[in-house]
Amino acid sequence: MEIWNIQHPWYKKYLDDWLKYRLTYEGGQRFIQEYLKTFSKREEEEEFKIRKSITYCPAFAASAINDIKNSIYQRMSEISRIDGSKDYQAAIVGLDGGVDLEGATMNNFIGQTVLPELLVMGKVGVFVDMPQLTGTTMAETLGEHPYLYIYTAEQIPSWSCVTYQGERIITTLMLHETVMLKDSVSNLTYGSEEQIRVLKLLDEGVQVTFYGRYHPETAEINPPKYKEIETTLIRGMKRIPFHIAELNHSLLKNVADYQIALLNMESADVSYILRGNFPFYVEPYDPRSTSPFITPAPSGETIDAAEGVNSTSEVARQNEVRVGAVSGRRYPFGVGAPSFINPSSEPLKASMDKEAQMKSDIRHLVNLALTAVEPKFASAESKSMDDRSLEAGLSYIGLELERLERDVGKSWSFYVRNESYPTIKYPRKYSLKSDKERREEAKEFVDLTAKIPSRTCQKEVAKTVTSILLEQKVNKETLDKIYSEIDKADYLTSDFQAVKSDVELGLVSMVTASTARGYDGEKEIPIAKQEHTERLAEIAAAQAPAGGSGDSSSNGVKDQQTNPDKSKQEKVGKPQRGPDVNKRVT
Repeated sequence: MEIWNIQHPWYKKYLDDWLKYRLTYEGGQRFIQEYLKTFSKREEEEEFKIRKSITYCPAFAASAINDIKNSIYQRMSEISRIDGSKDYQAAIVGLDGGVDLEGATMNNFIGQTVLPELLVMGKVGVFVDMPQLTGTTMAETLGEHPYLYIYTAEQIPSWSCVTYQGERIITTLMLHETVMLKDSVSNLTYGSEEQIRVLKLLDEGVQVTFYGRYHPETAEINPPKYKEIETTLIRGMKRIPFHIAELNHSLLKNVADYQIALLNMESADVSYILRGNFPFYVEPYDPRSTSPFITPAPSGETIDAAEGVNSTSEVARQNEVRVGAVSGRRYPFGVGAPSFINPSSEPLKASMDKEAQMKSDIRHLVNLALTAVEPKFASAESKSMDDRSLEAGLSYIGLELERLERDVGKSWSFYVRNESYPTIKYPRKYSLKSDKERREEAKEFVDLTAKIPSRTCQKEVAKTVTSILLEQKVNKETLDKIYSEIDKADYLTSDFQAVKSDVELGLVSMVTASTARGYDGEKEIPIAKQEHTERLAEIAAAQAPAGGSGDSSSNGVKDQQTNPDKSKQEKVGKPQRGPDVNKRVT
């Protein structure tokens, strides 16, 4: 069998599904062209083309996938990558061309290139390659380092693996890749064609063979589709520098068909609205008034002559009516008035209600798929997790990406002859909740804190609130510091209204209240009292009448009043200024 015709059984099984998943996520005209169907055999080809031209793609599945992608991507700033070679540490932050020689950081490469493929297709491959060194000295090769690029699930048609000491090792691998065709004179790209790369793990290293499209110059009988063009050997490499991240299923496994059904339903609704959902004029009539036997002949003509000119077109013209704001119509006595009628909107409303439900179901189905996701080749750490929540699904994906990065780091270290492998650590907890949802959840805990008599429980609730609000935004060291401050805190509330109320009721001292609000009460209270006294003196001096001292309280020095609301209470029951409404004006 020719090598280019070999396909792994799993590849054959999932190839059609992969096409569906990809088009569902990408949307656009390709999705419409592939999955929009005719209503029935009665729909003409021309009508179908018109309907297709006005059909849009309901890309709700992509939105649900992107929410999950963003939930993981926003935590990537907390990923720890230490050790490894100097060029690795420079590349992962985007220096010296980045990890893909196009300036990408490792977070950007994983989050924007690898992660969407993994979520949508359930599988993605990363190849660690090394550019051909052109210099002969270290100075001439400075900045040249390994780089990464991906292969989609459709580009990995066959492979063979063995398990050695608990590690899955790829022994033979075939990859399909696209190469650009350039004009030999202008060096401009004018097309592309498919190329095959075959890698074999040998005792002396990894053998790489390329097969290009064969273009026979003469009329050959049964010419091969591909022809071997190059074979190289990466000496000393103990593993094929290709690493696969794989989940047990795509997150679009049950969602793709939903979006296909939604596409056809909304296309039908739009077509109906544009072509059939409009009012038309009706006019009741008395059949006796239109009988041909009682229609009088025109003046000066015989009945036979009138019948001779009363052709079908003339009859149609006579039956036409002019309608509008300035046109009137007569109608016989006892017959209903002319009017406009329109098709019932109930079928359209029922269809729209079902579509709204399906749009909501798409997001729920993606979340359900997330709860059941797990790495296909699970690590020991992922096997220990038994929480089947959405957060657990996100954590599984994070663990799979972590494993992928570790394998990539090993291949990178081989290329640069560095025995120190990078150490990668991903966050262990993720969340799909929005900031608003987290604030609402935290508020429920805060409302319960004051009602719990146990100080230990109150502190644990405070830690839970901190975790809800900040766990997705700060690193572990900062979070641990906050927890430590909560444990050391003498007071469990800093709410202004609660502290103010306790002071007014005489439950706490000013020093305690100041400390609970985050100030140094022992230091700040004496200073505040001194400033308060000085302010009273300034106000009293400014309000005192000329030539003497007056009653400061009567002149409005509110700071001396023990009850700020005293003036309001004095006015209760007293007549207000203004005319007496009960007094009669003469």
